Amino acid sequence: MPCAAKSALGALAALLLAPSPTVGEYFPDLLLKGACDAASFLNGLRFEMKGRTYSGAPWFKATTSANYIYWDPDCGGGGDGQPRWILDNNEPDILKLRDLDGDGRCDYYARMDSTDKSRPPTSTFWMMRCGGVKAESRLITLADITTTLTTTTMTSTSTTVSTTTISSTSTSSTTTKTSTSTTSTTKSSTTSTATSTTATFTGTSSTISSTTSTTSYTGTSTTRTTSTTTTTLMKLRLTGVCPYKYFLEGLTFIQEGYTASGARWFKAAEDE
Repeated sequence: MPCAAKSALGALAALLLAPSPTVGEYFPDLLLKGACDAASFLNGLRFEMKGRTYSGAPWFKATTSANYIYWDPDCGGGGDGQPRWILDNNEPDILKLRDLDGDGRCDYYARMDSTDKSRPPTSTFWMMRCGGVKAESRLITLADITTTLTTTTMTSTSTTVSTTTISSTSTSSTTTKTSTSTTSTTKSSTTSTATSTTATFTGTSSTISSTTSTTSYTGTSTTRTTSTTTTTLMKLRLTGVCPYKYFLEGLTFIQEGYTASGARWFKAAEDE
């Protein structure tokens, strides 16, 4: 059989034997701290799970740079190597059984010998290259990252107070009517003269005035309600698809919400 055909069959076999994706699988992002000064660019990097390698171990990539964490059973590829977690700038080949970066040697930023491939340790000592001839032991932490959502609600109310004042003024005048009568008598005749005076009545009507004044007082009462909800982001990484659907390999599906039945639904994320 030609070498090219053997190579193609080997790649096909690797695809068929690769780990199948796990429905609902979720792994939190990891935050790295503790690197030495020579590798301080690694401090604060956030590593996101990208899938699983041929061995079934999870592998991670930094969200802002080409740096990786993965488990390799034999980084030299000779068949007698020490299984270990590796921190490196070379992306692992998920279809390889050993020497995942394909360089034929154990060359990396840091390593931590372990037969446990379920996940990188949360906090332990790694052997790290810090500029010297020999690697140095450094306490590296890979803390799980969760997301916290804080909601603040403001409520405002106002009160108005109204005051009314009424005043009344009354004015009156009194008029006196006077009448005068004069009588004169003689022997031959009697003359009667009557003088009357008619007084004029002047009245002043009462006036009532009403004054209304309104004073508005506005007060503001504020109620502050703070609720804190811790939400863990749900992400799914698809690996192990067949060759005919290989364009789906490695896609990240992010939870978008819930259906009417309460089940989660996901959408593939855009390429980074």
